[in-house]
Amino acid sequence: MTCPSAADAASPPNADEQKRQIDGFAAWTGLDKERLQVLYLRYGSRTEAVATFINRAADEPLKSAPEFTRREIMFLAQYEKIIHLDDLVLRRTMLAMLGRLTRDRIFEFANVLGESLGWGNEQKNAEVERTLRLLSDRHGVRL
Repeated sequence: MTCPSAADAASPPNADEQKRQIDGFAAWTGLDKERLQVLYLRYGSRTEAVATFINRAADEPLKSAPEFTRREIMFLAQYEKIIHLDDLVLRRTMLAMLGRLTRDRIFEFANVLGESLGWGNEQKNAEVERTLRLLSDRHGVRL
């Protein structure tokens, strides 16, 4: 997960400033305010970049994790230098920490990430197996 910058953490905006920022992002990007609020909580000062990227093409929620969208995952793949599926599910989202990973979610994330990074089926399957093995061996999580 992309963390807000140190400046964001040092002086988080008050509710009025946050509302003003989200209203501005909504006007600029065309995304609805509810979605922007979710993005704001995840990405802080990077919200505008994420929202602008999302709005450049058709987007849809993931079936297994509707709190994320295809374009959001594609943004992370392209701008956060993700190489492996486990980087996405263990470090770029909170799903693992919150105990919300499922096999379906891992496979769907692999498909979207693979599409963005040009993986074939063999690479996607290898990434899923790597992630499942890592979850089991290092974290005791068996899906």
